[in-house]
Amino acid sequence: MNSPTSLSMSLSMSPRWRGVWFVLMMGGLMGLWTACSPTLNWRQFNSPEGKFSALFPGKPQVSTREVFFKGMRIPMTMTAAGKGPTLFAVGVALLPPEAWATPEAMTDTVTQFRTALLNNSGTALFSLDGPVPPLAPEVKTVAHAQMAVRAQRHPSTDAKVPGVARLVAYFFVVEGRLYQLAALGDADLTDTDLENFFGAFKLAKLTTS
Repeated sequence: MNSPTSLSMSLSMSPRWRGVWFVLMMGGLMGLWTACSPTLNWRQFNSPEGKFSALFPGKPQVSTREVFFKGMRIPMTMTAAGKGPTLFAVGVALLPPEAWATPEAMTDTVTQFRTALLNNSGTALFSLDGPVPPLAPEVKTVAHAQMAVRAQRHPSTDAKVPGVARLVAYFFVVEGRLYQLAALGDADLTDTDLENFFGAFKLAKLTTS
């Protein structure tokens, strides 16, 4: 598929293609999932291009695709690693100036990415099940339009993405970049794992030049 992925198509897409969209956005990284029970071995990964460092349970894979955002093509890079039924990912999208020019614009941008992740991962019918572990203080002080979601699949809902029973994610904007931190898995996705992933996320020094 050579055409860019669309954020806006989620509302009209069939459940089958919502799952395909999410797999593509993960750059095929769902293949990291296996049937075994995970024992996570956390290691630090630095992304000069994404301007961040994070802990991942193994060596992450990186994939970049273009997505449609308000009629424009923008690059989005997913960095992810997982083991067993768990997957941890950091997405970074380079935003056009108008998408982060004002607080209102940033809130609208983050809302669209949050909605797209929920819909296209087949988790639109999830229900909230608790708070999200906090980000590091130095991240929270520079992150604009922060939104978070912690959800679990409704018992009567068929899984659109294999292995996903829980989704925990953060979305925010920093100097022209949309950051999407997501953890997916089943009952083996523990609060300790979530605290390791979200709490260890760091941003490099950014400039607006």
